[in-house]
Amino acid sequence: MFSNGVIVLAFLASLLIYAFDASLSQLIQLYVVGVFTSFTLSQAGMVRHWLKVRRRGTKEARGWQRSLLINAVGALATATVLIVVVETKFVHGAWIVIAAMPVIIAGFYAIHRHYMTVERQRDRGGESFSEPGANIVVLQVQRLDAATAEAIGYIRSFAGNDFRAIHVRNGTTTDQVVRDWKAFSRTDADLVVVPGARGTVSAVIDYVRSIPRRPNDFVNVVIPEVLPKRSLVAALRTSAFLLKLRLLKEPQAVITDVPVLEVHGQPQGVDARPLIPGRLEAILFVSSVHDGVIRAVNFARSLRPTDIRAVHFAFDPGAVGDIIDEWGRHRIPIPLEIAEATFRDLTSPILEEVARSTAGMGSVAAVIIPELVPSRWWHRLLHNQRAVFIKRLLLFEPRVVLSSVPYQLRQGTLPAPAGPERDPVKREFHTAAP
Repeated sequence: MFSNGVIVLAFLASLLIYAFDASLSQLIQLYVVGVFTSFTLSQAGMVRHWLKVRRRGTKEARGWQRSLLINAVGALATATVLIVVVETKFVHGAWIVIAAMPVIIAGFYAIHRHYMTVERQRDRGGESFSEPGANIVVLQVQRLDAATAEAIGYIRSFAGNDFRAIHVRNGTTTDQVVRDWKAFSRTDADLVVVPGARGTVSAVIDYVRSIPRRPNDFVNVVIPEVLPKRSLVAALRTSAFLLKLRLLKEPQAVITDVPVLEVHGQPQGVDARPLIPGRLEAILFVSSVHDGVIRAVNFARSLRPTDIRAVHFAFDPGAVGDIIDEWGRHRIPIPLEIAEATFRDLTSPILEEVARSTAGMGSVAAVIIPELVPSRWWHRLLHNQRAVFIKRLLLFEPRVVLSSVPYQLRQGTLPAPAGPERDPVKREFHTAAP
């Protein structure tokens, strides 16, 4: 939110500079009105404060008359200057600030209401630390490449052969994928061929929606992704990115990205074989404690990893006690580690924590990111994009699997998922022969 606010302020400031042709003598009118309005309000607020202190009769009330007089004189002086400036410079640009004030105040109230609504929704008590539901794994197989091999090994570490592999029909390449699937995957899992007339993203979404599930189950959509270079722009242009974006809105879905960087056609840092990792460590990054985090903890436990670590990066040492108390109040029996984030920089601390998990031979780090998903896209401007930052930071790191656990912020209860018998859309799914 802070970064977005800075961007908005920079944009509006640029518009004002352009509109007034960068003339300081004209722009100063806007500055003076804003400054003396804030001075007047702050001094008047202190007058009100001293009146309250007087009525309470505390030690702070000593000498309240003197302090009240000083602040009253200050409020009167700044208000006088404000009135003079408004009267003499109104048509020279001061009217812009006066007209903008009610809009800005209304915006502040609207933003405050939004945050209060989000706080109620994320702490509505719908999630509890309990036995995790089923982890229904759906592996999207578009090509039999290094990323797909790594994804199969990751899935086998906790699901064995109990997973669904789907391939969206794509011309003649489908026949080759179907023929080679069993030998490539080294599993007994069948490959389901999904019609792709409406595109890959829509086909996968339709399949996910067709899966029957219980309220506490997870539909874990695993998306292998080969990255030909360290380019975030190139990664955003793929259908995998659009699929991950769409899945954030799907109830009970978890988006698991298995990225593999290739340089000159050679995978970097992985063996590119569907082997079960020797050690799978789940790392859960925690900024606060709410229903979305508890759901992410339950998902981490459903992976049955070798170890689970919950890490909180402390920006303010004074607030550490509060989150530790909240963690204990929810009775989460996973130790909460506190890592220092100097100068509010998360880059080095996150990379260090992940490096600890991937240091051993055959070790894989399953990074689990709780992600609050607003009901409307423009609400995202009011929230920090820490989840996006973490995913971008770790996208090119070897032996790192990224799982985003969305928690939809919506009023009321979520609709029940449609089972195959209730799904109004007719679909044709074919299982590949062994």
